[in-house]
Amino acid sequence: MKRSFARILATMLAALMLIGVTACGNTDTPEVTDGVTTDGGAADTTAAPDTTEAPDYVFPGRTYDGSTFVVLVGGRAAGTFNDFKSNAENATVLDEAIYEKNTAVEEEYEVVIEYVEDMGTENGPSTKLNTQFTSGDESYHLAFVPCYATVPLATSATLYDLHSIEGLDLTNPWWDQNMNDACTVKDVLFFTTGDITVWDDMQQLIVMFNKDLYKTEGFTDDIYKLVDDGKWTYDKLAEYAKEVTEDVEGNDKMDMADKYGVLLWDDTIYGVFGSAGSKIVSKNEQGDLTLTINDEKGINALLKYTEIASSGNAINYQRFGSSGTPAINMFSESRALFFFGRLQSFDNFRDMETAYGVLPYPKLTENQESYHTTLSYFHATFMCTVNLDFDMDMRADIMEALGYYSKQHLTKAYESKMLEGTYVRDEESVKTLRLCADSRAYDFGFFAQPANINKELIYLFRTLSTGFASRFEEKRDAAESALANYNEGFAAASAEWND
Repeated sequence: MKRSFARILATMLAALMLIGVTACGNTDTPEVTDGVTTDGGAADTTAAPDTTEAPDYVFPGRTYDGSTFVVLVGGRAAGTFNDFKSNAENATVLDEAIYEKNTAVEEEYEVVIEYVEDMGTENGPSTKLNTQFTSGDESYHLAFVPCYATVPLATSATLYDLHSIEGLDLTNPWWDQNMNDACTVKDVLFFTTGDITVWDDMQQLIVMFNKDLYKTEGFTDDIYKLVDDGKWTYDKLAEYAKEVTEDVEGNDKMDMADKYGVLLWDDTIYGVFGSAGSKIVSKNEQGDLTLTINDEKGINALLKYTEIASSGNAINYQRFGSSGTPAINMFSESRALFFFGRLQSFDNFRDMETAYGVLPYPKLTENQESYHTTLSYFHATFMCTVNLDFDMDMRADIMEALGYYSKQHLTKAYESKMLEGTYVRDEESVKTLRLCADSRAYDFGFFAQPANINKELIYLFRTLSTGFASRFEEKRDAAESALANYNEGFAAASAEWND
């Protein structure tokens, strides 16, 4: 355990971090929007897919004589999915996959997997891990914590460098290499994701469109072909939205009883910024964290989306003080053409009779090389482990085994549920979901939140302000100062972990 690193890094960075984050105007609304059940609700009788062997996994031959392996499953959202909890009664395909995955690991290593849940707050999981680190106890072997808690935990030295765990091979295909690359700073990595969880997959930001309304409005374009041809842009979104919007009640007062081109909520602005290929924070050639928020492409995407939001052809139901249910009803009743949501949104529409399809976030221009998909960072959680030297062989072995068997069981079950008719109803949408998964990117700016500059996107969007560039410049010095401290701190961490 690197306790000298704890003193160095905590001193440098403690003043920079504000653990209490208020990224959403109404923190309950996004969760209500996407449903209160995260396992698909009603029993899913779809047969679990067969497992396939991958040549990359090699059982090391160690067993642990019935030892308990404890996982802390945290989540800022009260309905965070627990990848270790299965329901024996009315089991869904995911329940069956979790049971198969857990059992495979338990039997192979002679361990008992247990979990502790702490959901509905950001600070709860952090407090538990900080307490464990301070007291030096062995409460949790593995943890999943909210996105915004990751860097505060890392910079207080509470987390173990994953690259330094002997026997944990993060190059294996069940770990997310994009995440590993984006969040490795100065050769240290304190949190990641991969097949070990499907909750991060559920948080991918996507666009749903009402196919019945699209048809009745007389649109003749093949919208999927637009995506394939790289012509699905914010200009095209604005064009469609304008044609659909209607004062249904005829009272010259547009509200949630009327019809709109676009349904949206506050945090979609984060996905818009990322959809242009822009990042709040990037790494330069020296591996230093660098502020890149004032990127021309990203700002232009923000401006186009804000123009749509303020045009009268879109409605931000959070700004109407609404829960998610009226917005869900609007889409189901064909009073909204496009619904900006998460993959978890599908839980609300599995019984919807109206036909719908799935699209990626638009491009800024047709010349943009590719689409880019991001996560709802408010909801997302990531894997980490405490900076204490106990049961290190077991931790490495079980993490690898959980990653491998999750890829064989859990990921396959989730893909089966999403892509084989339970939620997605046409082959074009299946193709879109694969495109989104392949184009998923991570922005360290949402983990580090230097001087909270990331929140300026949402603060401005809430008021439909277009002053992004000037606001970012106002905050630049404070954000760059924070990043300089991060770079110094991570350099110290790297030296400590790699001595």
